[in-house]
Amino acid sequence: MSFDYSSWFSPLIGTCLLVSAVLAVMPEGGAKRIGAAVASAMLFFAILPGISPDTIPGGKAEDLRAAAGEKLLEAESAAEKETVGLVKEYLEGLIEEKARALALDVEAFCEPAENASGELYLREVTVTYRKPPGEEDAVISLREWIRTILGVPLKRQRHIR
Repeated sequence: MSFDYSSWFSPLIGTCLLVSAVLAVMPEGGAKRIGAAVASAMLFFAILPGISPDTIPGGKAEDLRAAAGEKLLEAESAAEKETVGLVKEYLEGLIEEKARALALDVEAFCEPAENASGELYLREVTVTYRKPPGEEDAVISLREWIRTILGVPLKRQRHIR
């Protein structure tokens, strides 16, 4: 059975163009690195149908597909870690911004976790006061804001003075 290269070449060119366009518009940083890894896997999968088992040194196309699948899973795992990190930084920034609005000088630390169904939630929030808070009402307001807006109960909040 011979392989029809014309049916393989058009999707390969289309994949190359799509990957190039997406990477060109992505902002620099972690997301672009993850996008590049996923794009590499996409290109690899697009190239594989055109490779015959006779032209692959030391292996079969199925082995290469399995290896590419593993790399794709690794890239997805890295993307998940990057997303969790970005969400964590965003929430810490929100807490610090709210504290500034209450005239508090704090550093926030959020500890995200996954529940049994795989959803992210804030396991714990630690707020460290860089200088002693002026009014206790501001601290109480911040604690209540974290409880009501971010959904972290008071027993999972630590406030270090």
